[in-house]
Amino acid sequence: MNQPLPVYPWPLSDARMALLKAAKASLGLPYLIQPVPAVPGSPGRVLCFGAVQPWLAPYAPILPENVDKVESIAAALRFCLEDSSARFDDASWLSRAMGVPVTYSHSEDHTGKVVFA
Repeated sequence: MNQPLPVYPWPLSDARMALLKAAKASLGLPYLIQPVPAVPGSPGRVLCFGAVQPWLAPYAPILPENVDKVESIAAALRFCLEDSSARFDDASWLSRAMGVPVTYSHSEDHTGKVVFA
């Protein structure tokens, strides 16, 4: 089985790809991953190396100071592939994009319209 892994920013340098391979190997995952460019609508979470994609999508961030650490890449990779929690949701992305804290307030009505505060 080969699972696509959307990555931002793209392309990855050879050094960064080697770090990603080492991180994947450290997790002992029973399947292959295929790093691909992250684009709007990419499946799953986007693995973000030091920067967050400029569109709304679930993501797994690696802080800029940790992008060259196999342990940090492995933790983000595990979160990308196996963790179903919503730690980095739409409100988190909006907070980062807007530069102010944004929190989910509530669903407005039966249509599922979402309101952010």
